[in-house]
Amino acid sequence: MITSSQINQLSEEYLKTVKSYSNSFPVFENPSAKEIAEACKQSKVMWGESGIRFFADNSSKKVYIWDSYYGVHIAIARQIGLGDRCINHDPTLFFGSAKVIGGKAVIEDSDELRAEQGNTAGRYQDIRDKGELFFKKFFAINWSWVDKYVSCSAYLNKIKGLIK
Repeated sequence: MITSSQINQLSEEYLKTVKSYSNSFPVFENPSAKEIAEACKQSKVMWGESGIRFFADNSSKKVYIWDSYYGVHIAIARQIGLGDRCINHDPTLFFGSAKVIGGKAVIEDSDELRAEQGNTAGRYQDIRDKGELFFKKFFAINWSWVDKYVSCSAYLNKIKGLIK
């Protein structure tokens, strides 16, 4: 189990500027509240809501965020060194989108974990065949450390309950 002192020791930093669809924008690693607010400025302007996309990498205990208006996960993964882990359904990599409310990011959805209309294995056909093993490995991980950056525990508990 991860202790609160271990969570507080996770480093926060600007990672890099990436480019997707002719737009350059920052990606933050283990973002501070100020960086979360900075990361979602364009989505607020364009859509009237502040939002981010994120990766949580359990193997490194790093969360990467960027404005939800820009760049899909696969394009960003390759630019920040995660390679094809998100399309290869690595159960140690959690990703999704979140609204930013009062400076706090709260998960809205995760394509990988989407559980609507009985599709408990996400949107990818090939994961349906190995979905049970993916979910077993994914939910064996304690993802509570991610809550420091993106509130996700309630969402994960809901999804976990739907797939049992």
